[in-house]
Amino acid sequence: MKNLTLSQKHLICIVNNKGKISGYAAEKRVCMIAAALLDLKLAGCVRIEQKTVAAIQPLPETCSHLKPLYDFIADKSPIKIIKLMDAYNMSLTDKKFSELFNSIGDSLAGLNLVTVSSGGLFAKSKRYLPSAEIINQIIDGVRTEFLGKSKLSENTAALMVLLDHSKMLKEYFSDSQQKQMKDRLQTVTESVNGQLVCQMVRHIEQIVSVIAISAGVKK
Repeated sequence: MKNLTLSQKHLICIVNNKGKISGYAAEKRVCMIAAALLDLKLAGCVRIEQKTVAAIQPLPETCSHLKPLYDFIADKSPIKIIKLMDAYNMSLTDKKFSELFNSIGDSLAGLNLVTVSSGGLFAKSKRYLPSAEIINQIIDGVRTEFLGKSKLSENTAALMVLLDHSKMLKEYFSDSQQKQMKDRLQTVTESVNGQLVCQMVRHIEQIVSVIAISAGVKK
């Protein structure tokens, strides 16, 4: 599987069978923004402190699909996350969110991992339908690490937490598997050797919490 970022994997796993995120799925939108922010943080180009985010380094090529979000942050740096959410998730026009969604989707289309189509009023909205193969590869990777004997990586842990907050774990895993995964995550984060995983989970929980509070979304 191609080396995808968290935001790319997350989009693949949360779009519906029409290749879009439902306008009523606020938790999915919140988690997509959280995944993008975490990618920027991991790339070392933004700093997230308490309730603000600031650009600190140029955007690397590996995160070029997050340019709309990075440029917005850099232009207003530092910016309160609640202000960012006003632009990305609370705007009546939905322009900023669509720019980010399309940029991530187009990057996946460039890798031949999604099929692009149009829909909505006057067919102006772009939609990205992932191939069953890439969805299976991503979910199988999560399953192998969480339910097998493989070492649990911080990126896979973060994706699982994002899918959990997006209410998408149930789409891919049974109730018993979800419980096993959450138990495994807790065990790993409490172990001496699981500090990187623990830090990643804390990062994602912090970002989702601040964004959710700002957006008025119940976690």
